Amino acid sequence: MNAITSNSSQSLAGLCILILAFSPQLFATTVVVIRTPQRVIIAADSLAAANDKHFQTCKIGTNKQFPISFAIAGSVQDNGGFSAIDLAETAISTSPDVQSAAHKFELSTTLPFENFVRRRRRDDPAAFKKLLTEPEPLQVAFAAVEKNVPIYVIAYFTVTVRGQAISVAAHENRCPGNGCPSGRGADILGENGAARIQVKNPAFWSGLDPLSAARKLAEIEIAEYPEIVGPPISILTIDATGTHWNDRGECK
Repeated sequence: MNAITSNSSQSLAGLCILILAFSPQLFATTVVVIRTPQRVIIAADSLAAANDKHFQTCKIGTNKQFPISFAIAGSVQDNGGFSAIDLAETAISTSPDVQSAAHKFELSTTLPFENFVRRRRRDDPAAFKKLLTEPEPLQVAFAAVEKNVPIYVIAYFTVTVRGQAISVAAHENRCPGNGCPSGRGADILGENGAARIQVKNPAFWSGLDPLSAARKLAEIEIAEYPEIVGPPISILTIDATGTHWNDRGECK
């Protein structure tokens, strides 16, 4: 499957959001989000998996009409009507700011994602079992600059299974805010084990500018899990002057 402009963009006044319409699910992803007082940087690998096949695609959504960008990781869509991409597009196109977009996405996604998980259990027990191994099987980063302040919010979802009962809960980390009290933050969505170790190591940041750090963290996950995380890397910078592609990768 190739990267395409999402179908829902036509119903949203012709939006041109560069994002893949995944079907039925995406598990292999690494998205790095770094915030400094001047900018937010998003870096993402391009390897995805669906229907037991691997392919390359864009994982970062931008829009010239609306100032909020997003990047997505996890189980994002199925053939039963669930599309986290469509819900994220709607959130950024109908919200005045990043916090509102994240909150709207959380409210609109919790029940549909819960129904998605139920369908996974019913239709594909192996995929359901794999989904349960992910602590946060759906994660979306929303980012923008508002009143000259770079902001990002990570909306993520957890799944709890008790017997036959399934429940989904929405959570969020904000930067600035609870996700980065110091005002500088780095979040890694999706596959992140090796990169998280480096983020916590002060030596990793020595001599690295934020852009290089974002690329390096994505490269670390590609090297650690080449079968599920892969190049090219797409990098987007959001600052007071707008949204800029440092490296488009698969985001053509």
